[in-house]
Amino acid sequence: MGIHNEPGHAHVSPIPPLDQLVTSLLDLLTSTMDPERSFLPFAASGSGNDEVVLLVNNLGGLSELEMGGIAREAVNQLRVRSIKIHRLVVGSFMAS
Repeated sequence: MGIHNEPGHAHVSPIPPLDQLVTSLLDLLTSTMDPERSFLPFAASGSGNDEVVLLVNNLGGLSELEMGGIAREAVNQLRVRSIKIHRLVVGSFMAS
């Protein structure tokens, strides 16, 4: 769901385990198959040539403990995909 109550990409029910949810989100974020959404030219999976800043944003719906768990899972999965993380930013940020 977006900051202005935009509907989001899909409704998932029941809520999947964290590892499956993060996998789905990272697949959407790193896919280069959709020209409408693909803004970064990620290399072939596992090449080790991709570098990112990982921002895990929260507008108050989750606790810091939950945000830490989500960030840890995202970091682990990006490492498995051989995507280098230069910086990890986790918190509540208002962007315009």
